[in-house]
Amino acid sequence: MTEGIGHYGHQRIDDRSARMVCNNPYPCDFDRGIIESAANKFKPAGFRVSVVHDEPSRCRMTGADACAYTVSWRPE
Repeated sequence: MTEGIGHYGHQRIDDRSARMVCNNPYPCDFDRGIIESAANKFKPAGFRVSVVHDEPSRCRMTGADACAYTVSWRPE
């Protein structure tokens, strides 16, 4: 990847969930807002989005290099 002010990566878990890894200098709430907004924009009709911070003890706010989030889409 080209260097800059950070990276966003993802891994597909299954048809309704993914793991996002955010390696940048921004606060967790900023990343969560970006992830949640994008997931809501592209979610299937009749589904809701959940974004959960994985392993809060391994977080940029506590000195880690990156934060990870599980994003899931579930029927309403």
